Amino acid sequence: MIEINHNQPVRLHTVETLPLNCTCIKSDGAVNWTETKTISKCFQDKAYNFIGSQCDSLSTKAYVPDVFFFSILLFASTFMLAYTLKNFKFSRFLSMGIRSRVSDFGVVLAIFINVFFDYLMGLDTPKLSVPKNFATTKPGRGWIINPFGKNPPYIWFAAILPALLATILIFMDQQITAVIINRKENKLKKGCGYHLDLLIVTICIVINSILGLPWFVAATVLSINHVIALKLESETAAP
Repeated sequence: MIEINHNQPVRLHTVETLPLNCTCIKSDGAVNWTETKTISKCFQDKAYNFIGSQCDSLSTKAYVPDVFFFSILLFASTFMLAYTLKNFKFSRFLSMGIRSRVSDFGVVLAIFINVFFDYLMGLDTPKLSVPKNFATTKPGRGWIINPFGKNPPYIWFAAILPALLATILIFMDQQITAVIINRKENKLKKGCGYHLDLLIVTICIVINSILGLPWFVAATVLSINHVIALKLESETAAP
């Protein structure tokens, strides 16, 4: 939000301020415009014309939207909506199955709803820059990473100890979190997919290592979500 305020600062007196992509230029082409020249002054002086992409619908009462405050609104709306949908499981509306589905996809729904709202408003809010081509980040870099590369042979043996420590960390982190989830207070029944979580994390780590991507580490929050996703709910749960 601080970066947005730096790039899109708060603009006071928007009724009398020119839009960001609109300038007041002399008819002969000479640029003689400053920040102090307002919409009314440019309309009164016939020697000046409005030029810019945001000047088409400009009037003496033009409104310039504030991107910073709208970004705060989107942030607060996304958080509150995600929090509400996440807790929808514990409400008394609809059936248990529908409440569980809404709760599971609450964060995704909140993001989609606010992105659609931002699209309808049409404001120039900061967007994620996505490359046009599906390629590696570094030009000339291949998809498959050589595990040894130009490293000397002794590095192969020196990497055994850090690899063992990383394996223990990933295993203990995931298993300890699974044990916490499987407490008697939660009344969970161990199903066939109980150990599937660690298998999926291991496969992702192998694939990411080959492609040179960051590891999908079994962090506590991720492990909790994985174990909860694999649990079996009772079909006789009260609605």
